[in-house]
Amino acid sequence: MLKKIALLFVLGLTVTLSACQSTTVKPAAPVFSVEGAVAHAGEFTHGPDTTLLEAVQIAQPIDGVSDLAHVQLNRTIGGEAVSWVVDVEHMLATGDSTENVLLHAGDGILVPGGPIK
Repeated sequence: MLKKIALLFVLGLTVTLSACQSTTVKPAAPVFSVEGAVAHAGEFTHGPDTTLLEAVQIAQPIDGVSDLAHVQLNRTIGGEAVSWVVDVEHMLATGDSTENVLLHAGDGILVPGGPIK
């Protein structure tokens, strides 16, 4: 009888412990958006090392339409909206990655459309 009670106690304890196990919830991936003269406008998730150039390439600029010399990056810093223009065309032509910044969650990228080339 004692063995039976001990077994029920252990089984009950096991069930209780398994019911209390925590599950790991992954945080949502940071999101940036790309709009304008691109084939795939919208929001994209990114890892910690995604750059402006990679984001533009993911959205696929439209040949002959996208003005890559005037890509606008919009970001909120300290509660204030900040934007600047980046010459992605220069980056691609020269390999100069000085302005190829890492993206932050919430960044917005605008690839303007220029005259058809």
